[in-house]
Amino acid sequence: EATAFEGLLGYLRLSGQEERLHTIMLKSLKFLAEEFNSESK
Repeated sequence: EATAFEGLLGYLRLSGQEERLHTIMLKSLKFLAEEFNSESK
């Protein structure tokens, strides 16, 4: 099973939409980093 997010990433990769994939991954990692930092305070 996969989440909708994983499906989206796979679709973007397989359809050659590398720039959009890169943008979404950067925003996701930034969000996770901010969440991690706020929880550890």
